[in-house]
Amino acid sequence: MTAIHLSRGLLAGSWEALASSRSAEMASLPLEALHEIGVRIAIDSDRSRHLLVPTGIPTRPWNQIDSPLRESVRSLAFAGAHGKRYLDVRCSNATLFDLFDELIIGVLGRARSAGDVGAAVDSSLSEWRAMFRAAALVGFGRNQRFGLFAELLTLQASAESLGASAAKYWTGPSGLSHDFELPGGCIEVKGASTSSNSVTIHGLEQLAAHDERPLALLVYRLGESEEGSTIRQLISDIESRCGSGALDNALAAVGFTKTTPDERLVVVDAFVVEVDDRIPRLEAAVGGITRAEYDVSIDALRAIMKPSAPSAAIAKAAR
Repeated sequence: MTAIHLSRGLLAGSWEALASSRSAEMASLPLEALHEIGVRIAIDSDRSRHLLVPTGIPTRPWNQIDSPLRESVRSLAFAGAHGKRYLDVRCSNATLFDLFDELIIGVLGRARSAGDVGAAVDSSLSEWRAMFRAAALVGFGRNQRFGLFAELLTLQASAESLGASAAKYWTGPSGLSHDFELPGGCIEVKGASTSSNSVTIHGLEQLAAHDERPLALLVYRLGESEEGSTIRQLISDIESRCGSGALDNALAAVGFTKTTPDERLVVVDAFVVEVDDRIPRLEAAVGGITRAEYDVSIDALRAIMKPSAPSAAIAKAAR
């Protein structure tokens, strides 16, 4: 069998293409590096990610093991082809998607010479379940909570213009490059504590505009205060406008649960930066670079901020 050549870059491009799909059920793509085996990856309507490996294992339901990693064996059909049985390995926690990529590369690399690749992958999952459980126990950290709070503030403001439809424009949890893909433009949101002097940019695409749509970066500096609001209060207010449970899938995707700590926060400072040639950013100018994570100085961003408030930028993008 031909050697398997998988990389994070290959997977990242495929996930990006699938995340933009508007499929009502499951959008999938074959992994070209594994065309001989028929392996696919997929994103379902809840934005969970799936590894689909053909197998001769008998059909079985989703396992009930307490782990962010679940699997079943079921019959699926794609692109008009006859259905076949797949080992379906699913990850629904967006904070573990990088680990899920490691799983895909690792298990397929080890199973490539097996007679039934799906069965070989299945037999190797127990060690990965433990790894996923350990990663999940790290929890939804303080920086993540500040980031989610800032995104919910933006969603709350967009609901003032868009009403119940606002929730569908919150695209960050589904894996798209920007946190919001609003009718009139894109918005990337960063939340940071008052003690932070930088914000972290995840990937080469977060500060890159697409399809000639304007892109704005909103930066919220947050502090703890008894007079502040909690994430759960913001969720309640947004769902009063967008519908009960409207945010359930997105919150599950980012890893926010009933047991996540939830401090009271206030906005100490907030500003808007129009993403153009002045903004400090990394670009894919060097061949072979497919992913990067880097910090940008808040002072450098403040030096090129727009005079308008975030609420005005959100209202403009919502039009």
